[in-house]
Amino acid sequence: MKRLLILGTATAAFAIVLAGCAGAASDPAQKPELVIWTDATREAPARAYAEAVADDVDVTVELKDNFVSDIALANRADEGWPDLLFTPNPNDIAQFRDPANGFAQPLGDLITNDVLEGYGSANVSCEFDGQTWCLKNDLAQSVLWYDTVIFEELGLEPPSTFDEFATVADELNAAGYLSGAIGSTVLQYGFLNSSGCTFSDVDPADNSIEIDASARECVRVSETLQPLIDSGAFDTRSPFDAEFIAEVGQQGKVAMQIGGSWWGDVLFAPAENWAVPPGRFAAAEMPIWDGNDVAYSGQFGGGIWVLSSHSEYKDEAAAALEYFISDPSVIEESPTIPAYEPALAIWQEKAAASDFLAENPTDVFAVQAQRLQPAAQAVLFDIQGAALSEMTASVQAGESLQAGIEKFAISATQLAEEAGYSVE
Repeated sequence: MKRLLILGTATAAFAIVLAGCAGAASDPAQKPELVIWTDATREAPARAYAEAVADDVDVTVELKDNFVSDIALANRADEGWPDLLFTPNPNDIAQFRDPANGFAQPLGDLITNDVLEGYGSANVSCEFDGQTWCLKNDLAQSVLWYDTVIFEELGLEPPSTFDEFATVADELNAAGYLSGAIGSTVLQYGFLNSSGCTFSDVDPADNSIEIDASARECVRVSETLQPLIDSGAFDTRSPFDAEFIAEVGQQGKVAMQIGGSWWGDVLFAPAENWAVPPGRFAAAEMPIWDGNDVAYSGQFGGGIWVLSSHSEYKDEAAAALEYFISDPSVIEESPTIPAYEPALAIWQEKAAASDFLAENPTDVFAVQAQRLQPAAQAVLFDIQGAALSEMTASVQAGESLQAGIEKFAISATQLAEEAGYSVE
């Protein structure tokens, strides 16, 4: 059964359906029962949905914090799966769609093409081998954050290419300002992934991954960034590091920072974090790498909804999924940017009401939502952990970025092969 997506109440989203392909067989006389797993952030809308559809569906909401492990436990017990789950870790879908796991249900027969097309390319990380395996809940695309006051004082414009980025970073450094912190996942998601150096681009035809630290997409990152690291234009600590926050972030020394679209409310504004004064920071589109046709974004997270292949009530689970990605009551209260493009208009009103940023970021976020790096795919190993322990740690220890990328490649190769991939 397929349904029309309605931006409205939960009861409307559930009730209005179109007859189509039949879902899992169930007793029509029995009241449907759904189990939804979620994290604490999504608990409130899940419980609100359960209350709204209580006359038609019995919904049980359960909080979890390790979805891969809990699904593995259910698989071993051959029972106890949820009908629908939200995980904040988009890489989890690699496990759930893997035939050895079997949890994820392809959504092509359950979600209308109108809904899928409403994402544009923002749902690319949920698509694999011609199937849509999940729906993205929120966005975490990289953007270029900058201090509008400092840029105006120095007569600078946000850079549109990474060559311009390096030039602007040099000018900012000469004036006593940093162009960001590159510890934590910034090197991986902000720079390498935007360039196309991902080590996670899976070819479903033969289950292979190309991992090559000498590829142009990798080398141009190290060649561009190494002089800036050497000159002190970057800080190699994490932008979330307590010492960095106290010594740099809260002192107004960062004039430019590539980071996640959610960083404004979470990192820049709070008094306990960077405490940036209202009206200074703005978001700009990502710079483009020389040789690329698109100014891609990496992704600093972004949660996903996954429907269970074991569900007896797949249509009801799909109705709940559509509610969570689109209902105004959910979007208005969401701390993050919706991935479903029609819901952006609702979020834009919320953003317009905020006086923290110097400019409404919605247009920039919408543009970069359609530029997510397609080569950064979910994989069956901890690609982020490999990047942090090998590349980021090496740079922080004083080694060159290229040496760190090469260590990252060695680790990623070993992990990929252990997970069953062939490495090219």
